[in-house]
Amino acid sequence: GRRTGGSSSPGLKIQRGKGVWFLYFNEGTIEAMRCRTFLTPIGKALLIRGAITEEHLNHSLSLQKLKKTKLGKILVDLGYTTKELIHKAVRDQVTDEICELLTWTSAKVEFHRGDPPLDIFDEDHFLPKLHISPTSMVMESARRQDEWSEIQKILPSLDDIYVHNPESYFNLASQLENASEREVLAAVDGKRNVHEIIEAVHLHRFDVFQCLVSFIKNH
Repeated sequence: GRRTGGSSSPGLKIQRGKGVWFLYFNEGTIEAMRCRTFLTPIGKALLIRGAITEEHLNHSLSLQKLKKTKLGKILVDLGYTTKELIHKAVRDQVTDEICELLTWTSAKVEFHRGDPPLDIFDEDHFLPKLHISPTSMVMESARRQDEWSEIQKILPSLDDIYVHNPESYFNLASQLENASEREVLAAVDGKRNVHEIIEAVHLHRFDVFQCLVSFIKNH
């Protein structure tokens, strides 16, 4: 059935280039979000949380192509994860997206009030109810922007490819105790650019940036 909320529940449509994002608010919080492609796909968000393994994800993705059903449902039905962990991953996914939107200096924005349009949202998009505070998103986005400004001083382009110095590589590899750092180091192969390294590892992109900055600064 349709959600209630009446005229006090605004929706927001944001357009930038060919991209379109839809936000739905309820009682002053962000309750749902839709877009064609998220910065962090749900499978990646679950991997980052350690909620599934890569084998679980690959198996579920192959089944998704056959069954044409939602990835989260397949993962839960197979016992690979739980609805609660998927809900947390969805919140992570939406947080990343909103923080990115808040960095834009220009976009086309349209408001509407009332129930969310059913051709965009369905009941599944409100499970879980996100209840994300807009104020907390503004603060988190500002924090990330400050961090990104510092990262860009060391990593000016995500299209750059980094190559190991053989001697420093072995010294660095022997010193790393953090599993995340070892995973990033292994992905730096002289062929992948920064974008591709992010895709290759099971870490949030800012964690990858921090690892790469540390490698460059210290070695």
